[in-house]
Amino acid sequence: MKRALILTLIVSFGSDTAIAQTSPPPPKAIPRTTDDKPDFTGFWDHAFITSTARMEGAKSLVASDAEAKALADGMVKWASSDAAGVIIDPDFFANTITDLSRVGDEWRTSLITTPADGVQHYTPTGKT
Repeated sequence: MKRALILTLIVSFGSDTAIAQTSPPPPKAIPRTTDDKPDFTGFWDHAFITSTARMEGAKSLVASDAEAKALADGMVKWASSDAAGVIIDPDFFANTITDLSRVGDEWRTSLITTPADGVQHYTPTGKT
């Protein structure tokens, strides 16, 4: 009886060790086109309220959780006001989008990352 108990304990604790040592599954292969470029065909979706240029009140490209919430709340308030007029995407209201875009673990205050000020500087030709 004592042997059976010891054997049961060894098998029980040994199986946890064996399970912990199994490697994760290999990453899935990225689909490729015939010329070996990544295949981006299909349906893609995103939902965020970050504007192309740096949002008013943003201090930098990356925002803390508190800054991101304040900026997003301000954008939602503005978008719901008469000041926004007709320039707001109807999906903004249909999908109740309330967050900034997130890249990795960072909240982003603009889609423009270069130049550092987050402003799209037009050339003289682009201004006409």
